[in-house]
Amino acid sequence: MIRSIAVLAAALLLSAPAGAAEADRPEAYAVRIPVTPAPGGSLQQLAVPTRALVASQRAGLADLRIFDGRGQAVPIALSTAPAGPRHRMMTLPALPILGAAGTLAVTGVSLRIDEGQRASVVRVDGTPRAGAGAGTVVLGVLFDTRRLAGPVDALTLDAEVPVAQPVTFTIEASDDLQDWQPVACKTLYRADAAAAPEAIAFAAMGLHGRYLRVTWQAASRLVSPVVVRGARLAMVAGEAVARQRAVIGLPASAGGKAIEFALPFATPVAALEGVPTGGDSVVPVRILGRDARDQAWVPLAAGPVFRLTNSGRTRLNPPFDLHGARFRTLRIETDANSAGFAATPEVAVRFDPVRLIFLASSTPPFVLAAGRRDAPPVWLPAASLVPGYGPAADAALPAATTAPAADPVVAAAAPDATAARRGMVLWAVLLAGTALLGAMVWWLMRQRPRAA
Repeated sequence: MIRSIAVLAAALLLSAPAGAAEADRPEAYAVRIPVTPAPGGSLQQLAVPTRALVASQRAGLADLRIFDGRGQAVPIALSTAPAGPRHRMMTLPALPILGAAGTLAVTGVSLRIDEGQRASVVRVDGTPRAGAGAGTVVLGVLFDTRRLAGPVDALTLDAEVPVAQPVTFTIEASDDLQDWQPVACKTLYRADAAAAPEAIAFAAMGLHGRYLRVTWQAASRLVSPVVVRGARLAMVAGEAVARQRAVIGLPASAGGKAIEFALPFATPVAALEGVPTGGDSVVPVRILGRDARDQAWVPLAAGPVFRLTNSGRTRLNPPFDLHGARFRTLRIETDANSAGFAATPEVAVRFDPVRLIFLASSTPPFVLAAGRRDAPPVWLPAASLVPGYGPAADAALPAATTAPAADPVVAAAAPDATAARRGMVLWAVLLAGTALLGAMVWWLMRQRPRAA
């Protein structure tokens, strides 16, 4: 028996290097994309295409490889140079908006839309809640951005926010202080009093000749008042880099009050697009994320999704910034007072651009590979691959290319189906282990009479 176990252990040890070698062959990866180096040097930079980002199965893109013509992995490093635009910061004071307590509270609200052949009439009826007007409170703050030249894509509030209580801030823009356009909505959470303020990012927009309005609310009564003293606006000083886009194919059953779907990749999501389908509609939603069914949902963003048509032009809501969320399951949850989605919305994700540096001194052709769950990380420090590496060093490197392609469409599985498959695999492993254990016991029982 001991001799048999020794032979089995030796066979396992001899098979281990073969498995490790197979992990570094192009055929072991789900996606393989031809790469064309540019003339000018063996050190090359490459913008990772979206097809590779939606195939990656490891955190930190650890399963990305570039193979040469002999099937050998070449040295690679992640570029640390910022891919986004350069910014200059502008500080503005907050102008309080005062009003009576409960001014914005209205009861008996009804909405009626009358559509004719050429015009739509929207009527909102309601009655101010009784008791409103007792005392003066701060309803929000204004920022005078009329003299700002250039686009702005983020705002960081200089504010006192209650500790350990989520507070949702809504940003709107207007040029006449009457009609307000949604800009961004984000829930902020301060774990402790020393926590650094968090930026609220949004799609770059010009604010010249306009005002910004910031209001806030919480799901429960605030334990202490929110005090906003000012804000730092990030003004885009360089050319903006477009985020890469992939369409999410939702399950046919998606719709109603909440939509949950599992992402089939591990690449962090920078932003989420969600647009209603069908006719004009406005649906307030929250975006939440988690990794496992036994975990609590984590709020990521909130705001309205809308499709509105006026004078033949269709307006759509901007993407929700998720700031590189790494959750594998996302949930789009509509407001409890809304009717939910009448049909499955259009959903897409955005990725921040990723660039890598590789050594193209071996035999071509070269192939970018991605998509292997057990691939170990092989990233080298950029400074060890590029002598004198600095923020502008990779910009001077020749830029290798891949064939252009349309935005990929990836199918998102329902979380229940993913959990069911995982449970079936675990049960199969458990049953196989039990059967093997039983076979070993039976074999040992047969050997005992012979030994006696």
